[in-house]
Amino acid sequence: MPFDTNPCRRNAFDAFPVPKKETHIKKIREIMNLARRDWEERDHNILLPDGAQWPITEAELNRLGDLMTDPLERLKIEQFVHQEHHLSGDEEVRELMGLVAKKHAEEARETIADAADRLWEIFFNRLAAFISAPEPVPLADDMPWPLAPPELKVDVVPFEKIIDEE
Repeated sequence: MPFDTNPCRRNAFDAFPVPKKETHIKKIREIMNLARRDWEERDHNILLPDGAQWPITEAELNRLGDLMTDPLERLKIEQFVHQEHHLSGDEEVRELMGLVAKKHAEEARETIADAADRLWEIFFNRLAAFISAPEPVPLADDMPWPLAPPELKVDVVPFEKIIDEE
């Protein structure tokens, strides 16, 4: 895939700053029309969130607009949109990451282990809020046991007798 068409580099959400949670087509079209006006005013360039300019033709802009209004294509493109990790705004996590960055190389191993333990604890505590307790396992059998196999008669034959028969 050529670098210019890499969907991770530039996509329709860069051209049209529609929030991923927005699903009303009227609001989506309003945002797209505002972005088109900005594109025309900037001499066919789109101002990206990082401040860079993206020169784009009208045909490319129309193609990206079609992708934004097609629900299935939009879902595919949403997978390539950069979004911050949900813990990035957490002050405690940010503090812990700052501690890791400030430690010297010989102390880093211990600091990372301590921070990792605390991060896992934070993660599991937050995850526990979304997960319900498991149902207890039923102890009664729901199927009857099969019948016991018939007894087999076993004869004990001395080793010498087997050798003689062979």
